[in-house]
Amino acid sequence: MKRSSSVLLLLVLLLAAGRFLPGPRFWGINHLAYLPLPIFLGWLVCATVLLLPPIQSLLAEQLRTRLPGIFRTPLGGLGLTVLATGLFALFRERSFFMGDGYLVGELVERGMKFRAFDNMDYQLHYQIYRALHGQASSFTVYRVGSVLAGALGTFLLWWLVRKLPWEGWRRVLVLGFFLLTGPVAMFHGYVESYSWLFLFLSGFLVAGVLVLEGVVGIWLPSALFGAALFFHLTAVFSGPALLYLALCAPVRPSWRRWVDVTVPALILFLISVILHLAAGYNSAWFRREFLESQNARSLWVPLLGSRGLFSLYHWKDLANLLLITVPGAVAVVVLRLQALRSRAVDRRVQFLLVQIASIVFFAVGLDKKLGGARDWDLLAAHSLGVGLLAALWIAPFPERPEPGKPRTANAPDGSADSGAVRSAALALTVSFLVAAPWISVLHLERASIARFVDVAADFPDFARAYAYEEVGKYYRKAEDYDRAEVMYRRCVETYPGNPRFHVLLGSIFMIQASRTDDDERETHLLDQAEAEYRQALQSMPDNPLALGNLAQALASRGKLDEALPIYEKLVVVDPGKDVNWIGLGNVRLQIGDPTGAVAAYGAALQRNPAAPVKDVLGAALLGSGRFPEAAAAFSECLRAGNRDPRVLFGLASARVGEAEQTRREGKVPDARGLYEAETVLRELLQKDPQSQPARDLLGRLQQLKAGVPGS
Repeated sequence: MKRSSSVLLLLVLLLAAGRFLPGPRFWGINHLAYLPLPIFLGWLVCATVLLLPPIQSLLAEQLRTRLPGIFRTPLGGLGLTVLATGLFALFRERSFFMGDGYLVGELVERGMKFRAFDNMDYQLHYQIYRALHGQASSFTVYRVGSVLAGALGTFLLWWLVRKLPWEGWRRVLVLGFFLLTGPVAMFHGYVESYSWLFLFLSGFLVAGVLVLEGVVGIWLPSALFGAALFFHLTAVFSGPALLYLALCAPVRPSWRRWVDVTVPALILFLISVILHLAAGYNSAWFRREFLESQNARSLWVPLLGSRGLFSLYHWKDLANLLLITVPGAVAVVVLRLQALRSRAVDRRVQFLLVQIASIVFFAVGLDKKLGGARDWDLLAAHSLGVGLLAALWIAPFPERPEPGKPRTANAPDGSADSGAVRSAALALTVSFLVAAPWISVLHLERASIARFVDVAADFPDFARAYAYEEVGKYYRKAEDYDRAEVMYRRCVETYPGNPRFHVLLGSIFMIQASRTDDDERETHLLDQAEAEYRQALQSMPDNPLALGNLAQALASRGKLDEALPIYEKLVVVDPGKDVNWIGLGNVRLQIGDPTGAVAAYGAALQRNPAAPVKDVLGAALLGSGRFPEAAAAFSECLRAGNRDPRVLFGLASARVGEAEQTRREGKVPDARGLYEAETVLRELLQKDPQSQPARDLLGRLQQLKAGVPGS
């Protein structure tokens, strides 16, 4: 008891020391370094009070006597679910940089249909976002989904843990390790694809223990594992535990055991496959995501190097991962390792050890490409196995089930060992004290961003630049362009060979130039933007984003002769986008090549019949002397509600030009066309009575009308 108390208290002291250890080395314990001083002081007072011996004795007594009451009636589960859901929503995450959340949200909004590793989690969020027709952002959809997963997860775990034939305090401990540890952040509006995985995997692990207790059928953990796999393919990391149930669960005959284990999980996985195929998933997508993806090709951490398997950096990240997920449970398990010899024959222990060993293997071997601190959630969803083992190993051990003898779910508490209950109370207290700052720092936007930027400092170069890029995008979306510039500069400095980072920095310069009133500063910013785009093209001459942005920058500065060849190259490199052809058409129109402009606008309309080019197409046709077609284009603009003075003047010019051309051919102009021209000209003069071009055109029109009967 004394040794376990000392280790658990040491975890709290480490977290307090983390206040003075910001940066990437101690990312698993330094959350307090990014929280305001009043919050740190409040946490310090709370920790001091909760760890006082009299308070611990009181908590232990409540754990033994009153808290197990939540399992007595369904109202206990409903009340806990309502309370937990309220806390999930209240302390929801406000920035989306942990995991790959910012990218996931962007991919949904860009219209990327599939992300197969995320299986139906991504697909369902994508379909819900589309069904809302832009009424909510993809980030809002994910945040709401995360809280709903937390609500369902709380009730599901309550329902399953209630069935455990263990002492009441031990069941509360299991539920506490689910709700009061770091991974619960995935229910606090977490934007990523692990929330539903976490809920179903946790349910699978408890249900697996229930099977070995003889309380439920083996189909239940199989169905829960299948649900986890339905939502995310990384559920397979805990697959060996399901295999253990197929081999060792107390179900006879063996063929029935294998059927019950495989069929529910397989059916749910096949449903996810069928839904993907129905949505358009095909062999091209499969090759792109599994065979040709660089991430899929290099899953494992290299053996050697500064970030290899045997590097201090790698093991530093693993230690921090333990500290940010289930440190209290890990401490209990490690301190009880001497019990392994006597408990190794217990199938409940074997089941949990198989699952933990599988997760440890992947934790050690998988390459955390985004950086260990950012990829913390990759395996956190599998963490409850450690919590279950810790709850099982606190002496006195729950009675081992006898083969073939069903267990009830109402084991009496009796006179629980006071030392065991105090250990459980302390483990829950420490888990709460460790998790609370983590939830708080994710909830506070500025604190979360400051921490993220700091911990990214020792990521691999590309992962670090990628992290800075997403913070830059965040500031750009918030229209904080100065901070966005700082982050994009960091991207370029960190990974100068990537053209995308130069393009992003150049784009910020363009935005800043459009917002300044200082002509000298505007020129300087535009020069910087051009330089960044050209730098990007040095790395990748055919980069369409760099070509398009440079062409736009040059055209906006009137450098049409320089912009034209870049646009002409762009439509060869990336011919499918209508905006590229529109840009080319605009430049051709401005340099006096209306025929070339008409061809470019026509190409844009072929690719997108709704492309917004009718007004400029009308101008190009007008310049080419194709008056009837120009009039048709301008008339379409008017029908669409565009009554811009340039459209009105263009339509009148087209009708007058058509009439003059008709007269030169010795024919009588159409009176209806002249009437339409006069109508729009008078509307134009009402808006701007001093418009000399409109007055001159009206004079030409009056001369034409004089020779047209009925006009």
